[in-house]
Amino acid sequence: MAVNLTITPKPGEDGESLARRFKRAQIASGVLRDMGRHVAYFKPSDAKKHKRRMAARRRRKVEKRVAAATARRDYATHRETD
Repeated sequence: MAVNLTITPKPGEDGESLARRFKRAQIASGVLRDMGRHVAYFKPSDAKKHKRRMAARRRRKVEKRVAAATARRDYATHRETD
């Protein structure tokens, strides 16, 4: 993924804030994540395993959020009836 990031300094902007804006732009564009993926070669089977693990991780995260929201909702409705 080739991305040309262009950050132009604002009038009176110091180097530190310019560097922060550049870093945020890099993170937002996914350049660093893409570089990390290409640091080493992964066999196709290892890539599939990693992809499967990450999908399971995302799924667990969503399930945890749903369970917490349901618990909050149940607690709130229970308190209203008391």
